[in-house]
Amino acid sequence: MTTPTLDKTQEKEAPAAELYQLLQQLTAPQLAQVQTFAEFLLHQQKKQTSPPQRTPGLHQGAVLYIADDFDDDLGDEFWFPEGDILTAETE
Repeated sequence: MTTPTLDKTQEKEAPAAELYQLLQQLTAPQLAQVQTFAEFLLHQQKKQTSPPQRTPGLHQGAVLYIADDFDDDLGDEFWFPEGDILTAETE
């Protein structure tokens, strides 16, 4: 059993010809909507492209100093200062 196949040019031309026939039947406002939708699809396609690759070592040596207590606990006084409007009790 053989399966019918279309060459690549026929594959592209068949839907395009059918679409062209449908477009000819539309009114001007409908054509404007089709154009807007086509522009939207192209915009979505551009957004889906992969972001540029990151370059390892690009900012190597950029951090010149980190404090010795960088990882130390900040304590409750930092997170809940006395007199803070969020923690002050209402009278």
